[in-house]
Amino acid sequence: MAPANTHAEILLVEDEAMLRTAIQRILRAQGYSVAALGDGTALEEYLASGASPRLLLLDLCVPRLDLATVRRAQRPGGPLASTTLLVMSGLDEAPHAASALGAAGCLLKPFDLSELLGAVARFGRTRTSLRPPTL
Repeated sequence: MAPANTHAEILLVEDEAMLRTAIQRILRAQGYSVAALGDGTALEEYLASGASPRLLLLDLCVPRLDLATVRRAQRPGGPLASTTLLVMSGLDEAPHAASALGAAGCLLKPFDLSELLGAVARFGRTRTSLRPPTL
């Protein structure tokens, strides 16, 4: 089921519950509205609800995540067409995957709180004109 907050400016998709909760609390304390999801199925349901967040903080390794679905949602007219994507991952290939997704940046886990807040401050308040790659 999609979360009630479908008008959040930040959508966080992270399967590690403790990390997801901590990031959500930290960002809310900074004044951001945040919706948090734990897997790719919940992300698909959230996007189907018509939500269009300003920033998507996406862990590349969440269960049931279909990156092709994310890419389709980034197309013009899609729910992520105007959303800035920021990838979070501990994978060595994460920067390459982030680039392939047209992400504005990549936070390598484990990341510092200052890195997270700096990236969110840079990308979370206004939508960017970054265009995802065409399929």
